[in-house]
Amino acid sequence: MSAVITSVYRNSPGIGLILLAMLHVVLAYTHWVITDQGRIRSKIYSEFHLRRPENLIIFIRTEDDLKRLKRVKEELSKEKKVLEVERDEEKVDLVMKYHSEDEDCLLAGKPLKNFDLKISTVIPFDTLGIRYTDYIDFKSELPHQSVPPFCAAVLPFSMITMEHLEGLVKRDQINNYSEKDLNKHIFAEYQLENIGHRIKYSLEKNETSWILLNLAALYWRIQGNSFEAIECLRRALYYSYSNARGMTLVSLANILHHTGFSKDASVVVDASLHFLNDKRISWFTLGNIFASLGRYSSSEICFREALEIQPNFNTAKHRLHAVLCERKLQKALEQQHE
Repeated sequence: MSAVITSVYRNSPGIGLILLAMLHVVLAYTHWVITDQGRIRSKIYSEFHLRRPENLIIFIRTEDDLKRLKRVKEELSKEKKVLEVERDEEKVDLVMKYHSEDEDCLLAGKPLKNFDLKISTVIPFDTLGIRYTDYIDFKSELPHQSVPPFCAAVLPFSMITMEHLEGLVKRDQINNYSEKDLNKHIFAEYQLENIGHRIKYSLEKNETSWILLNLAALYWRIQGNSFEAIECLRRALYYSYSNARGMTLVSLANILHHTGFSKDASVVVDASLHFLNDKRISWFTLGNIFASLGRYSSSEICFREALEIQPNFNTAKHRLHAVLCERKLQKALEQQHE
């Protein structure tokens, strides 16, 4: 560098003086750090940085300053913990007060978090005037080893099958979720493996039957194979007539909600409302989904709609009060910390 400066200075004295003057602006760093890229760089804004590294007295006092700084940090940390404890205690007091005094909280019977917001729902076939046993082959003899009802009908691309939703796009990566409680309400009279094989027999004769495809999906929902259930429901959506799609959409929404795609599930249930005459289950399902997403106002609307159709729908009534309780409680907690 000095050779270059000398050369410039000889040829252009004015420029040389400017360059030499610039060289006097030098920073002495006393704290170095390694960056994420592996480079070593100086760090000015550090407790280890010395403004005057040449001053021995300041250097000697540095350790005392660091100890003092450490004590201040510890005191601030303790004070922060005390404030957090006080805030938590205030929150607990407010929550207990609401749950013991608020009318909606009392009518709910328990906090919203204690409700199963992923409760399984299904549209019964009889609400559509269908007796599903009429479509199952009960005559053929069962083999020694049952084969489950895989849905393999050719399926062209269609927006009807909700292919645009993330949960459908990622259906081969989706988590399995078993809905064993459904068995008590649907196939209670039959051994599950046997009814599954009989549905398979029936699908072999009519692989585009939306009723059989829905039954196969219910079988897979109970067994806990979410991917196979979705495959059956995609085909059921494609091959069913419009008025029958509501049942299939509610079933699909359950799977999406149970496997972490609750926003997709809300879209699917909302679509089901356009196809069903009896919308109780759809409104109830949507109310649970919105409650799990923290959308309490939307959840309230859904539960009220379900109760408008069936005033004695107590399961929906308790959840409505729980949602109202939670919404008021959240608002009170926000006001408490303003």
